Amino acid sequence: MLLKVETVEEIGRFKTLKHQAPHFGSLTAVFARNGLGKSTLCSIIRSAAEQDARLIAARKRLGATKEPSAHLQWHTHGAVTYSVGKWNSCPGPVHVFDAEFVRRNLHVGESVTRDNKRSLIPIVLGEEGVKLADKISQLDSEQRDLAAKISTVERAIKRACPVVTDIKAFVQRSVPDDIGCIIDRARKSLELAKNSVSVKLKQAPSPLPTPDIDGICALSAETIETLSARAESVLQDHINAHAMELQGTRWLKFGIEHMQEDKCPFCTQDTSKVDMVSLFKEYFSEEYSAFLKRIDLAYDLFAETYGLKGEKIADFIAKTNSDLAFWSNVCDLGEIPELSAQDLHAVQHSVQALEAQLAAKKASPLSVLTINNLAEIVDGFAKLASYQSLLLTCIDIISAARSNTADLDVKRAQEAYDKNDALRLKTLPPLVAEVADWTAYTSRRAEIETEKKAAQEALRTYTAATITQKQSLINDLLESFGTRFQISQTKTNFIGREANVHFCISIGDHHVDVGERQEDKPCFTTVLSAGDKSTLAFSFFLLQVRESASFSAATIILDDPFSSQDLDRQWETTSQIRALARDACQVIVLSHDPRFLALIEKNSRGQCSSFQLNCTDEGRGSISSWSSTDELKDLYVRQAERIREYARCGHFLQGVTAESLIKDLRPFLEDYMRARFPGRFAPLVMLDDMARQVEDAGSTDPMYGRVSDLRAINEYSRDNMHGGGSLPNPAALRSQCKKVASIIGAY
Repeated sequence: MLLKVETVEEIGRFKTLKHQAPHFGSLTAVFARNGLGKSTLCSIIRSAAEQDARLIAARKRLGATKEPSAHLQWHTHGAVTYSVGKWNSCPGPVHVFDAEFVRRNLHVGESVTRDNKRSLIPIVLGEEGVKLADKISQLDSEQRDLAAKISTVERAIKRACPVVTDIKAFVQRSVPDDIGCIIDRARKSLELAKNSVSVKLKQAPSPLPTPDIDGICALSAETIETLSARAESVLQDHINAHAMELQGTRWLKFGIEHMQEDKCPFCTQDTSKVDMVSLFKEYFSEEYSAFLKRIDLAYDLFAETYGLKGEKIADFIAKTNSDLAFWSNVCDLGEIPELSAQDLHAVQHSVQALEAQLAAKKASPLSVLTINNLAEIVDGFAKLASYQSLLLTCIDIISAARSNTADLDVKRAQEAYDKNDALRLKTLPPLVAEVADWTAYTSRRAEIETEKKAAQEALRTYTAATITQKQSLINDLLESFGTRFQISQTKTNFIGREANVHFCISIGDHHVDVGERQEDKPCFTTVLSAGDKSTLAFSFFLLQVRESASFSAATIILDDPFSSQDLDRQWETTSQIRALARDACQVIVLSHDPRFLALIEKNSRGQCSSFQLNCTDEGRGSISSWSSTDELKDLYVRQAERIREYARCGHFLQGVTAESLIKDLRPFLEDYMRARFPGRFAPLVMLDDMARQVEDAGSTDPMYGRVSDLRAINEYSRDNMHGGGSLPNPAALRSQCKKVASIIGAY
């Protein structure tokens, strides 16, 4: 229970506000003229109940010299204070009916918005429905958060891997164990595509011929058995005697072959009688010449292929390695051949050994020679053979690559490389974390979809079981207020993601969907008057309060709950307020109309405490004790002065307007009739019924001659009593004021 609004500073109109009266009671009426702080006081209490500092910040006094503050004294919770932008505690359950409640829960301007429909969930479905709707809202909120996180992660993945278009497929695709090899092959395919022209022009490496070691061994051991040993001995002695050495045999053979008519090719002497020449001719037979040519050919071919000292082996290896370096960049050659320096030396040593063997054979063709270090030579050339075996495999791959260049496409090759590289990046920071997050987020999103569908179905089931009863309770309240409409077809839906309540306004057999304003057909705006909308909002509020689990402990704040209501609805409103006061902890009613507060007081059996909220032009506010009886007396006198002044000279007293004056006419005459004829007219009898009673009484009634004036004044002021009437014509208004002045005379 709120006991006092001890102090308020720099909020709304109030520079300061002080409570200068006894504490509030269980049923409290607070009178305040328009613009003097009722809405501000409601916002302060709402801010404390909702712990929402924004409601205070939005009402910070213009020109404030310090920060807003407030001190509310509660029966159970003690001092609840607002300072430095926050409340120190919550006062407990509080329900506030004011313009903010209407804006949140029923309509904004002339439209029932989606937010309004969401806010009706706790009103129409109660706390259990709220729990179900909150579950949906929480899941929906989490779903939106996840969607944002997933979007952020996907952007990060695409920034790191622009080639990725299908995030789901990318994340779910496993990374092969040999991804490095796959990427290397893709890179080489890309390079092959980029360098297709160069590839076509560049020749593949060629292997080096392998020496026929067995053939060389056989050639070294070969001789010509038919040649005489004496001829060979004489030939060899002659070569040695003349130091002819390696080329001696060939020089002598050349000379024999060029002798003509047995004359020496050097001195032209006759050699027919020279025994040595005859021996030489026998020696250099055709068979010998052929044999010698074979030796020369073997030697020359070997030297041309490998070099005299094996230098061409080194050149071959260097060139081949260079070629393979190029091809390995565009082809997946597999195992690339290598020849270590040690192995190269062994090969060169074998070459030199065979070259020496062939040179020896060349020097002594008929000598039977053997290779002493044959095993070492074979081992050396085996290393070369191993190198060339791998080289041949590479050559096959290179040949295939060269033949396929026409089918290559740089764009496709680049895409294939990028996709494989993206898979590699997926296993490395930071992408490995992004992928893990995406997997977790999407997994949770799928779970939420399932949970959300289940929660929505639970809410639909609950709604189906309870909505008819809630709709009936609302319609019972509307009926008690005497409305000509009800609500119908109430249901929950999930338009706009979150749960909301949809209903229709029913007038007779016609049903009008509530929603946005329509310009070309009936809608919420056009089928309900301002009083109807106020009554509907108050009915929703009453249902919410009474359905609340904390109703009996709640403080209920009502700010002008009878707005735009006629007298019958005002009476029903006061009845509902007194019923609330009997069941709730406390009801505080704020109003600008002393008659309405007097109706509350009248039947409260002395349980209503009354106060006035006031504020000076300087912003000094106060809450003081107040009497509706005294206020109405003062009001009667002020209304009489305003009406008489305008009737007499057509001038408005200070603060009076045509709109306010026309609203004074009927209430003033009703008060006049009750004051002149005490006890004759019931409290809720209005001017039209008073005129009818006078007419029924006949000509003996003192007011009989004024019946037509009473009815004319009632008809004239009716449209303006609750707003919406046209601006009064000054002449017509003055004429009606003169009628009133004439009726009351000097009374």
